[in-house]
Amino acid sequence: MAHNCSVLSLCFSHDNEYLASGDYEGTIKVWRVATGGLLRKFVHVHDKGITKLCFSQNNQQICSASYDGTIRYE
Repeated sequence: MAHNCSVLSLCFSHDNEYLASGDYEGTIKVWRVATGGLLRKFVHVHDKGITKLCFSQNNQQICSASYDGTIRYE
């Protein structure tokens, strides 16, 4: 379940239970660290590559920034 293109950004949740990865095509994937399993996939969140990811304090949302000049919450 790897990305189809280069990963540009990674971010661990505050409790280190989850890892988010953002790629060149604007896709975000959320992984469970303990198992390496894919939990969620957000396809084409941005029109260009994801440069920054951040989990909310309660791990319920992910904030992402992109080369397309936008910031989004998922």
